[in-house]
Amino acid sequence: MQVETFECQETAAEPIEASEEAIGLIEELGLDGQKSLVCKQESGHEVRCPYREMTAEERFVYGVLCPKEYRLAVYKATPIPLRVLQVASHAKSLGIFDDLMVWDKEDVEVKDPVLVANIGESWSSARKVFILARWGEELEAFATLLRQAIDKKRQQFVESLENVKSQVDAQIGRARGMSSSTIVKMGANADCDLKLPFEWDR
Repeated sequence: MQVETFECQETAAEPIEASEEAIGLIEELGLDGQKSLVCKQESGHEVRCPYREMTAEERFVYGVLCPKEYRLAVYKATPIPLRVLQVASHAKSLGIFDDLMVWDKEDVEVKDPVLVANIGESWSSARKVFILARWGEELEAFATLLRQAIDKKRQQFVESLENVKSQVDAQIGRARGMSSSTIVKMGANADCDLKLPFEWDR
């Protein structure tokens, strides 16, 4: 089993003294964004969060390839490797995340579940999503995953439009086959709606 984690190594390995100095400079410089990533440990020491928000590309890729979201507490599709559990434990200990989630696949083609942390409700468009780790028998390069996600999304668009096209073709065929008396009975203001049966079918 292969594991990739996404900590900022320099911040993760920062001794308490270095964290204190960094936090002092953040305060001095008025860096509110960085301040939001400062956490108080159970020991009372303040440290900096070593995890980063997902990029827009990562959210797209993992959102397309791993669309099933599970709270970490109930996830059971595959055994979670020890290293990923350690990352989850550390992230939880920071006390800044609302949820730890696993994003997982819908089909066997995708092999890499992803551990993420949310700040904000998972249903909210304003939530912040932090990438913590991913694991699998073989971890595909991100460039490969990006191509797969684009191809999958393109295929979804094509299938959706083909479905609409088949509905339109069926409606056109039915309209062409209508009798003159049916058209007159429907009235001058009659219209067709792809989402509903034609007026004459009601």
